[in-house]
Amino acid sequence: MLIIHNDRGRFAHVALKIEEAAGRSVRPASAFMTDAVAKPMRQISVLLASIRAAVESLRTSEPPPRPQPTHFPEDKRCSSKGRHTYEVAMRTSYRCAVLLFASLFASWACAQPTPKAALLVVCTNAQKLDIVNPNTLQVVAHIPVGNNPHEVIAATDGRTAYVSNYGFGKFHTITEVNLVTQKRVRTIDVWPLLGPHGVDFVDGKLWFTAEDSKAIASYDPTTGKVDWIMGTGQNRTHMIYVFPGAQKIVTTNVNSGTVTIYQKYAVQAGSHLPGIPAGASLPQTGSDWLETVVPSGIRDEGFAVSPDHTQMWTASPVDGHVTIINVNTKKVVGTIDAKAMHANRLAFTPNGKIVLISGGADLVVIDAATHKVIKRIPVTSGGPGLQSNGILVEPDGRRAFVNCFTHNYIAVVDLKTLTVTGRIPVDAGPNGVAWAVRQ
Repeated sequence: MLIIHNDRGRFAHVALKIEEAAGRSVRPASAFMTDAVAKPMRQISVLLASIRAAVESLRTSEPPPRPQPTHFPEDKRCSSKGRHTYEVAMRTSYRCAVLLFASLFASWACAQPTPKAALLVVCTNAQKLDIVNPNTLQVVAHIPVGNNPHEVIAATDGRTAYVSNYGFGKFHTITEVNLVTQKRVRTIDVWPLLGPHGVDFVDGKLWFTAEDSKAIASYDPTTGKVDWIMGTGQNRTHMIYVFPGAQKIVTTNVNSGTVTIYQKYAVQAGSHLPGIPAGASLPQTGSDWLETVVPSGIRDEGFAVSPDHTQMWTASPVDGHVTIINVNTKKVVGTIDAKAMHANRLAFTPNGKIVLISGGADLVVIDAATHKVIKRIPVTSGGPGLQSNGILVEPDGRRAFVNCFTHNYIAVVDLKTLTVTGRIPVDAGPNGVAWAVRQ
């Protein structure tokens, strides 16, 4: 109130600075801006213009009588010290006003509801989950999700998301987020399982890898407990995919250079399971899991399962080779020298015809039938090491969203023209990505 009442010119200056900063933030940044994004940008610009007009009116109106300035004693030391204190107080008030207006504007700009179909983006460096409207290409919420978040998955109803707090084995928590209220609900402690990373949600349960514990597990949201654990015996069990029905699971084990395929079998009296000698004692729980370890590429990490659930493709960030495994026979059926250096994540299009590989500055596009590289689409300006990581294809197959980790944006790729058509600025270090469709 001190600034508004007694320093009207300074208040106007503060408001104008806020307008200028906000105007720069909403001005179209590139040729990638779409009409869906430009329209709300124009609306914000109109609002800012109105604010400026009001500020100008305030600036030119007759101010109320000013209070008499404080008179300091004649002693030079006291006078100098008093004036210095007053100036410091005014500068501090000015800065506080700037921060207050900036905070209010940011709150207004971001207070938008979560769309029915939303893109969830984990921003590792910012330790936040960004919710993106895929129609307007705007971030509608920034939610704090704890230490070193990496991967995210939405529950089946699209109202809850789970974010793994990884820390390369240092942490043992998963953060639960309400996507409707845009608030963190709770922190799930999965101790003694360490380094939760890859996540999936199938049959009402959250499935996750515990990398440092060389295990995978499931968490039941209804009981709030981890209800199943399976050891892998492999190093850095990183990513996970659970098939519908939760009868088969696939993981990559980075430092072992392997893929593990878990198959659940019913066990009854007289049952004979593959690889188990006849007459061997079997579990009395009614089922058993058998695991097959398949050698893959060097430090294979990301992978994708084909829409028909017959193949999984995984890629090496070291030599750029792709390994193709038949998940039914549990054998390698092909390799591709795709030269996908720094390969990090893979994704199939819904029709199963194209495979996308992120990691480097280019998004590598491969024909799934011919195993030929169709195109390399530049998604960043380049640089050393990992450039892009999380990748997600829209359910209708029109677009792909590629997280560009070192550049803090999401590249929007048109899968018909195989070109980048937009960029979505997000918080620092976009990493894991998932869809949430509210039911």
